Amino acid sequence: MVSPTASPSLLPLFVFGTLKDPDIFHLVVGQKAQAFTISEAIYPDHAVLREKTEAYPVLAERIGLNAPGLLIRGLDAAQIDRIQFFESIEYELCPMTVMEQGQETDASCFIATELLSCEERPWHIEDWIKADKPQALLEAELLMALYGRIAREDVEDHWPAIVAEARRLLDCSSKTG
Repeated sequence: MVSPTASPSLLPLFVFGTLKDPDIFHLVVGQKAQAFTISEAIYPDHAVLREKTEAYPVLAERIGLNAPGLLIRGLDAAQIDRIQFFESIEYELCPMTVMEQGQETDASCFIATELLSCEERPWHIEDWIKADKPQALLEAELLMALYGRIAREDVEDHWPAIVAEARRLLDCSSKTG
């Protein structure tokens, strides 16, 4: 259901993973989600599965299943650029067609590149919030502090240091809290 003619940067953005979380969204976009028009949507014949080595979600084709997500309208080019930086080279902005209130809607979405692979285990935001959100929030904060200072293509080089610093900060806060 990918639409080859539409420009993905001008379409509403379909998010299915951590960007559904208002705190991550705010850190990445630089504006609260309430500033945008948001509705529920699904991506038919797909599932949201867990990436093999990380707590990330990945869309995978699964006939008969529906990947739930949010459709966000009103993002500008600068905000999409911030999201592209956050997604690094592991996800690519692609046009697609989702179902919104029973109607087909053209949208864009960050789809995993060949750098990521998935397990046959569903990814649910509720599970991610319980197990991974504190670490992910620190990682997002540290990563977005580099926005405008490093290229999107260089994020992977900085990622191990970001993860290590986030873990150190979490350890410090758990010892003092």
